[in-house]
Order: sequence, then structure tokens, then C-alpha cells
Amino acid sequence: MTRVVVALGVLGFSFWRAADAYASVIARGGGDHQTADWLISYAGGFVRRGLFGEAFWAVAPTGQAGLWALYWFQVACWAVVVAFGVQYLVREKFSWASVALVCGPAAWCFPGWDPAGGFRKEILVFVALCLLGWVRLGPGRRLRDALLTGLALLFYALAVFSWEASAVLLPAVLWLVLVGERGRTDVPGRPGVGVAFLAISVVGVVASALAHGDAAAAAASCEAIRAHGFEAPGLCNGAVRWLGLSTDASLRSVATYWPRLLAVVPLLVLGTVALWTTPWLRRNAGWAAATTIAVLPLFVIALDYGRWTHMLVMALAICVASSVRGAGESKQWTAVAACVYVMAWGVPHSLNAGVGWLGFLQASGQSVIARLWGG
Repeated sequence: MTRVVVALGVLGFSFWRAADAYASVIARGGGDHQTADWLISYAGGFVRRGLFGEAFWAVAPTGQAGLWALYWFQVACWAVVVAFGVQYLVREKFSWASVALVCGPAAWCFPGWDPAGGFRKEILVFVALCLLGWVRLGPGRRLRDALLTGLALLFYALAVFSWEASAVLLPAVLWLVLVGERGRTDVPGRPGVGVAFLAISVVGVVASALAHGDAAAAAASCEAIRAHGFEAPGLCNGAVRWLGLSTDASLRSVATYWPRLLAVVPLLVLGTVALWTTPWLRRNAGWAAATTIAVLPLFVIALDYGRWTHMLVMALAICVASSVRGAGESKQWTAVAACVYVMAWGVPHSLNAGVGWLGFLQASGQSVIARLWGG
């Protein structure tokens, strides 16, 4: 019972805190990254990251109602991912190893301890991964599997053409569709599906490189945002403005923070501890290494080190949770070890965030203070 209370209590509190904090951002007109990145469109012609915004403008209402529509879409996507994590906990009977994996600060609880890092575009590829996971875990019904796989392809394409960095998680996607499950003859590899995901990745990345964006594209997207009644000050000064900056500018921005970035490395390593102890990692070391290597370039081009760690941990953790029972088990996780790991620390989404270092302890303390003093 203790394991259930700890797992669902921490996970539920994280979900609530992330959604509640982001709701406040939406009420103020949206955030320059957390919201605006989703609103980049093809207003000035085809450009990287514009697919979601283009589709959104076609169906969403204008003004504040449109912002709330975006909010609920983001929350719904994250709810799908959380549901997958809860299913894994139930399947593993809330073992302490599964609690550490799911509720770890770099995994499913990441957006709760630093809400500004939550509801970003990587949740689209997380949804795709979870859908593929359900295919592996399901009873092997052809129609159901085809529908889930088709939906996963749709979300993955939306992810890659809305944020090209989503493609770095392709190795995890390929593991889910290509690697057969030990002891299960109804989960064979599916090379044709793997080719489809690979094609989406290649086309998306090449298209993003060819249509990188410039100041004119950023200005056109900004005008489209304002034309739809989104007038929050500074809404175009974050992700939209970065659309017009070169890769060299991003590299120089990261370089200015060295060697201070090294101080974050121990936390990033700690974020992967729950994965190291799993039998899955030992059996699939090559795939885990490929996923890690694919994510590493993100650490060179942008300061969101916590987000990049979160992406890596989530991709591999979803693979673990998509495997036969026991793939994530380890006797090394006692009640004390799991609770300390889950509650005592956190990973800020960016070096500039300045929040989230103490994870659940800090978040719960801040919530109590806010309730008592109304701050």
C-alpha cells in the first residue's frame, strides 16, 4: 500500500502542479516558449517547426479561447503519457524499481518540479512512443495494432515537422517496432513500419535544414499569432524569435556558459540511475547507446540540459515499460532508496531556470506556502 501511495501521490502531484502552473501562464496570455513554439506556422511559407501551428490555425478559435484549446491539447497529450506510466506501475505491482523509474525527477515527474519545462513539443513524440508501446503490450489484434501504429506515425510526423529535434528519438522508435519481444511470438519485428518512421525522420530533418527560417519567417509567424488575437507582450520574443537565428548563434550561446554547464552534469547522470539498474538496459545496451548518442548533439546547441535529459530518460523508460514484465526490475531499489531518489532532488529544464533543484520537496513546500499565504 505504501508503494501505491508514494507512486500515485508523487506522480499525481507532479501532473497537477505542472498543469496548474501552465494554466496560470495561459491565463496571462501564454508563454514565449511553452506556448509560442506551438504557434509557429507557415505564414511566411514552409519553414521548420511550422506544421502544428499551421494545423492549429485551421481549427482553433481566436483569442483566449484558442490558447485554452492549445492548453487542453497539451494536457491531453501528457495525460496519455502519464496513463502509460501508471499502467506500467500497475503491471509491475508498484515495485520500488518501477516507482523509481516512473517517478524519477528526469522521467514522468520532470514537468512538475520545473513547470516551465513541461508541455513542450517533445510530448508529441512521447505519445507516439507510448502508442507503439501499447501495440507491443496488447493482445496482438490486427485492426487494433494497425490503428495504434497509424496514430503513432501521425503523431511522430507531427512531432518531427513541428520540432525537428524530435527525430533524435528515432532509435527508441525503431527498437519498439523492430525488436521482437523475448518469450512472445505475437510481437515480431515490423521492418515496413520501421522504414516508414525512418522516412519521416529523414524527410523532416532535411526539410528543416533546407527551410531553417530567418528573420522574415519569424516576423510572419509573429504576425499570424497577433492576427489570431494573441496579444501577450513578449509572446514573439522567445521561440518565435529563435526561429530566425542561425545554428551558429545557438552554438555561441551555449559556449558562453562553459564551464558552468559542467555543474549540471552530475544531476543529468543521476537522472538516468533508475535505467542503469534494469535488466532491459543490459539486454539492449546497443539500442540504449544509440539513443544516447542521438540525443547528445542537443546538449551542444541549446541550454535546456534538463529537457534533453528528460527526453533521453523518457524514451528509454517507455521502452522498458513496453517490455515483458520484469524488464525493469532490480532488487537494489528498497523503499528508502526509491523514496530518496524520487523526492529529494530535481532537474531544472534549463541552466537559466533556477528552480526545481530539490524536486518534490521544493515543489510541495512552495505549494504549502502559497496556500497559507496566498502567494
